Amino acid sequence: MLRRAAPLSANRVLLLSVVLWLLVGLVILLAGVVGGGNGETSHAVGPCTPRTTRTAVSYPISGYWLFPDGDRCGPSRALREMHRIGGDTVVTSGPSIEARQVDVNGRLLRTDGQPDSDFRACAQNGRTCYQEALDTLRAGNPANTITRIYALDSRDGLGDAAVRCPGQDVRFTVGKQVFQRMLIPVDAPASGGCDLRSGRAFALVLIAASTTDWTGEVLREAAALRMKAYVGLPVLPREAQRSWNVDPSHRDVGLELNRVLLKDYARRFAGQASFAGVYQTFEVRLRRWEQPGREVNLQAYSAQHAAVRELLPGKRILVSPYWDTRRRAGDVTDPQAVAAGVKDVARTGADIIAPQDGRGTGKGALYWDHEADKPVDPRLQPVEGVGEVKYQDAFVAPVSAYYGAAARARADLAREGRTVELWANIEGYEPTSTTSCDSGTARGRTDKVRLDRAITAAGTQVSKIVSFKWNGLYTCRDGRPASLAEEIAADGARPILAGAVRVRREGQNGVLVRGYQLDEGSSITLTWYDDRWQQQSRIVRPMPGPPPAPGSSPAPAGMRELWVPFPDKGLAPRFWIHVDVVNASGKVASNRYSLRY
Repeated sequence: MLRRAAPLSANRVLLLSVVLWLLVGLVILLAGVVGGGNGETSHAVGPCTPRTTRTAVSYPISGYWLFPDGDRCGPSRALREMHRIGGDTVVTSGPSIEARQVDVNGRLLRTDGQPDSDFRACAQNGRTCYQEALDTLRAGNPANTITRIYALDSRDGLGDAAVRCPGQDVRFTVGKQVFQRMLIPVDAPASGGCDLRSGRAFALVLIAASTTDWTGEVLREAAALRMKAYVGLPVLPREAQRSWNVDPSHRDVGLELNRVLLKDYARRFAGQASFAGVYQTFEVRLRRWEQPGREVNLQAYSAQHAAVRELLPGKRILVSPYWDTRRRAGDVTDPQAVAAGVKDVARTGADIIAPQDGRGTGKGALYWDHEADKPVDPRLQPVEGVGEVKYQDAFVAPVSAYYGAAARARADLAREGRTVELWANIEGYEPTSTTSCDSGTARGRTDKVRLDRAITAAGTQVSKIVSFKWNGLYTCRDGRPASLAEEIAADGARPILAGAVRVRREGQNGVLVRGYQLDEGSSITLTWYDDRWQQQSRIVRPMPGPPPAPGSSPAPAGMRELWVPFPDKGLAPRFWIHVDVVNASGKVASNRYSLRY
């Protein structure tokens, strides 16, 4: 017979509760300073979740764009999750410089003519920042005037290096906002203009920033995870009617502000090991420019990049232009024109060119040449200029052809003595969505199968793959069982084919297969037509590929090569070898690779 234990007294219950909470606290403390298994280390990150250096999978996409989300732990959480699926690079966009106006009360107006709430608190001594600036100018000389006004909405509080003229430039804090005012002479923005006695026309620059340093926090988190960061350059003022162009009438003031921010970056981020370079936030469309030296956007690129060389020596410049492969887009651009555009962008001083693949916006499509007469992906049909047609009717060529052209341009540049690295920027979204994962866009999230296909299209032509963008698009479930990042983590062992070429080895003809998550235990299936137009198929066990040839372009991390024997006779003329693979884990590649022979 079991005896019932005597009930605990209230004092004993209290004592046991205290001991239990002390033990829990000790476990949490130890978890914050003691490394986990498998080489994992972690430590507490202020009030945020402890940081871990563990990597769950190594996916070919190794870099992501990141934007503020209003969460103080946002950088810590985002970079940790990026790193978990193989991310080693983070890219941020820079603030936009906009030409503005004020109303009769001196309040800054938005471009739609309404008072800008972000600058509502920009006031001192009962006067708006505009009124205070005008008083400062007239105190120096009654003939001084403000003829232009610019606004810059920054996520960061700028440092001391961003103050050009002490006493004339003003910075002050109101609540959680930091406001800064600059006065720049319109006739000579780069001259300094700290003397207000001459009677000149000035540009007033107003900056609304945060009391927190979001970009600095991103760099600190990246450094802790041994990741690299590219910080956004400011976007120069755009033309009102053609927003894809820099406005030449505002360019000089914009370039002076570019220098101000670069000096601020140099001071604030000098000690950060993660600070690899800058990202050119203003996007251009790759095309064949008849007179590149007179093209306004390329001129702005050259000027901004020259300032980077001067003020941030040793830092790399990342540019991510786009192409439009649609036939009915008005300005049809073929791969050869894109190759010419890559060369012109490189000559502005860019170190890394990461063309956007265009699949997310519908400006590009993922298909093989032998699929050109098939209907386009239903997700692309709503895009302007596409519709319910065949690929060959909607697009000039598949995305893979454009990355091939970009790679040839890179090789031509190398022969000129100009070294440029070629990355791929895979768009991690779909053209439209019924529900919005990201409040900043109407785009919808995509899935891992489509990402794998885009990686296949980038192929072996690029040395790194990055993606736009992490916020929302990789973290949103949108009614599905898992977010895109969770899909990648759960399916990271699946092989992805990236290339295949016919290679003779040790006196035997064969096919060299390239891809990710390949191993010597893989099983490769080759399918083709013989010279009697009969379909043939063969399952082959591969051998390791040869070492890279001297001087060959670097492949993305994780790419492997396997060689399989394949006959050179009895093939249908100028047709295709289709490659499928199952790796040792039993995972089947979600997309096959098609090699023309």
